[in-house]
Amino acid sequence: MKNEKLTLPIENSDIIDRVNKRYIFNIIVTVVWCVAVIIIITLFNVGADSLTNTGVLIATIVIPILVLQPYRILSDQAWTGTVRKVVRKDKPYKSTAPLHIDSSSIVPVITLYIERYDGILAVKHYKLKRDAYQYAEALVEYYKPDTVVHCYKGLEYPKKDENIIQYNKFDYRLCIVCGNFGDWHDKQCKHCKSSFVE
Repeated sequence: MKNEKLTLPIENSDIIDRVNKRYIFNIIVTVVWCVAVIIIITLFNVGADSLTNTGVLIATIVIPILVLQPYRILSDQAWTGTVRKVVRKDKPYKSTAPLHIDSSSIVPVITLYIERYDGILAVKHYKLKRDAYQYAEALVEYYKPDTVVHCYKGLEYPKKDENIIQYNKFDYRLCIVCGNFGDWHDKQCKHCKSSFVE
């Protein structure tokens, strides 16, 4: 089965505008970055017949990144797939203080393995906030194996066909912009103010 063309409904025009602005911003940053690197490499090679050692080093590091950045922007497309595996790991919380690890607090990390309909295995990592136990449990519950999900262009969180989860006897909806849950009857996410996608 091929990926269908996924587009957000007109009711979610705020999300569409946000994605388009981010897309344009990424293109501008990439162009500026490319121009800056070309200028730097040129300055290092003024008066030289070939690249200097420093120029070679910069070119070796930066050119692959310059190639990958436009590819990453252009390859960010909508897709549909099936969740194959969900892995949750609780990592100890590391404070910003040097060499400080708080063993009493954890940072949940959720990894999704999704088999896209075009045969590509998509892997998504979500590092959650400190001690976000219930949120981690809700995400694992939302993305059960064998669940069909749709990932829209420019958005990080895939959405189920029915964007509702029952957790602790209450119904919630997932915000596919920021990944937080809201009451099922809410029209807008309380965290990022984006509209919920039905």
